[in-house]
Amino acid sequence: MAKKNNRWTLIDQSFLSLFITFSLIELTNRGSGIIDGLFVSNFLDTDSIASVGIAKTIYSVTGIISGLFTVGTQSKCSHELGKGDIKNFNRIFSSMFYIAIAVSAVCTAALLLGARPLAVLLGASGKGAGLADGAALYLRGVGIGLPALILAPLVSASCNLDSAKARVRKSGIVYFVCNCAFDLIAVKCGFGVFGIGLATAVGTYIQLAYLLLHFRTKDRMLRLTKFGISFGEVKETLSLGTEKAIRSMSKVISPLIVNRIILFFGSTLAMSAFSVQKDLMSFAEIATAGLADATALQAGVYFGEMNSETMNAIGKTAHKFCFIFLGAICAILVLFAKPIAGIYISQQGKLFDMVVFSSVMIGIYAPLNGLVRSRISYLNAVKKTRNMQIMTFLSSVVYTIKSLRRAMPIRRQLRVSRSMRCG
Repeated sequence: MAKKNNRWTLIDQSFLSLFITFSLIELTNRGSGIIDGLFVSNFLDTDSIASVGIAKTIYSVTGIISGLFTVGTQSKCSHELGKGDIKNFNRIFSSMFYIAIAVSAVCTAALLLGARPLAVLLGASGKGAGLADGAALYLRGVGIGLPALILAPLVSASCNLDSAKARVRKSGIVYFVCNCAFDLIAVKCGFGVFGIGLATAVGTYIQLAYLLLHFRTKDRMLRLTKFGISFGEVKETLSLGTEKAIRSMSKVISPLIVNRIILFFGSTLAMSAFSVQKDLMSFAEIATAGLADATALQAGVYFGEMNSETMNAIGKTAHKFCFIFLGAICAILVLFAKPIAGIYISQQGKLFDMVVFSSVMIGIYAPLNGLVRSRISYLNAVKKTRNMQIMTFLSSVVYTIKSLRRAMPIRRQLRVSRSMRCG
């Protein structure tokens, strides 16, 4: 009995380590919008806040691409690692890494050339047409770093499989410090929203460079080998990442609708307030994604070993850490809703109250979202694809409806304000 308890303790310790590591990986993607939002709201004007709020949907777009490559490659490689096949482990990682480089190069060119049309598509049209230039500038700044935004999560996940968790954690810290430092330089030098986006790009490249230093170490399994993968195997690998890609897709579709509703019924100030809501959701998403990805990796490894007993224990461990960490995030967003709103909006009023209400609701929703997401990742890792796709689709629909409902308080408040002015 004591041996069994020790075994579960080891699973808890391993899961905690993975959770922290993957949360730091997610910080690269979600953290970019949060950090940029803080600097823009405190140093730039309302139009800049609204412009960046519209353009930040680009991180969900990169999340679709990096999700396909990162989760798919991680799942496939973890299966090979569980079987002890290091040669296939390196072959799959190397081939997917090369493909990701090619895809990211194409996406970067497309984003730099089509930044303004994309800004319009994301909502900078109609009453928000004046925000298109600012959104396009931010998109171009971020677009320079698009390859690193796609490749850094892929390399992080693979380094994690190679027992380089310390390097992955440090890379997250390196990114956070560099992004903050370059954001500060950008606002002090008057580079505007383009400088804020460029700061994110530079910080991500530095993080990627730090991660690639792992290939200079001697004691490692992970190696870059020649390209050698069939189209069918690429398709199979990417299909394993569909859960995270579909999840990110819902975060693209929702802003396309909600941004237009906010700008049609409201103003740039209302768009600024909604941008804050998206930052709060991203804050909760960091831990949620860390939980889901840790569940996927551990379940994938033990699925490769065909160890059903341990896989069941992983499910229980995921539930436990969900209640601990996402419960803590729930408490932070609920108990400190007003101070959090005050960081972004200095003057109290209806929009300030709306952000406070949003913080409370996002906090309450966070633990439930974590449970659903960890279950989806578990089903994906053990190749119960049909059940995973059904749960993913339903959760995406719920997310979109929930986002639309968050827009309604703004609409009602602005209608009241207009009627009072007309009266």
